[in-house]
Amino acid sequence: MIKLTVVADNYTDSLSLCAEHGFSCVLETEKLSILLDTGQGMALKNNLSALGFNNRFDIAVITHGHYDHTGGLTEALKNGVALADRLYVHENIFAGHMKKNPDGTFSFIGVDADENNLGNLYSLTKVKGKTEIAENIFLCGEIPRYTDFSADENLYIQTPAGCVKDPFDDEIFLVIIDDESLVVVTGCSHCGIMNIIEHTEKLFPDYKIRSLIGGFHLFRADESQTSQVADYLQRKNISNLLTGHCTGIDAFMTIKNTLGSSVNMTKAGLKRLV
Repeated sequence: MIKLTVVADNYTDSLSLCAEHGFSCVLETEKLSILLDTGQGMALKNNLSALGFNNRFDIAVITHGHYDHTGGLTEALKNGVALADRLYVHENIFAGHMKKNPDGTFSFIGVDADENNLGNLYSLTKVKGKTEIAENIFLCGEIPRYTDFSADENLYIQTPAGCVKDPFDDEIFLVIIDDESLVVVTGCSHCGIMNIIEHTEKLFPDYKIRSLIGGFHLFRADESQTSQVADYLQRKNISNLLTGHCTGIDAFMTIKNTLGSSVNMTKAGLKRLV
């Protein structure tokens, strides 16, 4: 089994931990410790310490280039601290991620860190597609759109021609083969959690997903889209589903009411064998 500890999330009910709009978790196998995402940066250092981690992991992974997943990496970089020996990101992570404001202007919400400085501090590897980063541990990107998904009309990317809708080319997710089944961990699922599952099944046809963890980015989705995701997840019959952060309370409750006890909420301080 894989040991999961949620380090940063929108919610917590644990003493001494901070909550923030962001996500970070630690996955521990028999051989490796993996830090996946780093939240906004305000909670990471405090929560790692409170949870008993030494702030140094074998591997760090950033699932995409938004501030609420990369801020802790930036804060550590400012202090000259490496969170892991090896750092993995998608090759497009430093693209100009933007958010459209109500008045029509745009704000930068991307990685506020210098690529060269990261390269000086970490063994930095840029990935694309399916990449094995350790035995039976994979990063998967280039997620096809098997089903249309766009639950957030406010997210853009800066191009030479101006801001255009973000295609989330830099989004990756983690897959661990363990005990003849799969543990899948995503950051925000901007490409759609249904597409991530479909892509996982295409890449790993001999294995069933037993655990699905991370945000599903449904907090701005309409009710019909949330119900579609809930019905899809029910058909997939995944034994252990942990979701929070950008999933949103309303969407979480729809999924929980549809799937029942197999669904639980991620929150800072949650520890679970997955």
